[in-house]
Amino acid sequence: MGEVMVESRTVEDPHDRGFLTGLRRSGQVSRELAVCWRSPETDPLLWAADIVVGATTSWLDGEAACFEMPADKIELID
Repeated sequence: MGEVMVESRTVEDPHDRGFLTGLRRSGQVSRELAVCWRSPETDPLLWAADIVVGATTSWLDGEAACFEMPADKIELID
């Protein structure tokens, strides 16, 4: 099983943990999946994820400029 790293947002962390618990209870996420919360100040790879998500969201909203550069590295899953 893999591991997922979630950006710690301090105030929202309890909400995120509750959401994860609901996904596990419904069977949408394996109970065996390891999940850890990290601060973007201590783990710079979280910034990369923010950039990809921001570019993809802009593209989905019809603004393709930021998406063009990483487009060949992103796989969209329906």
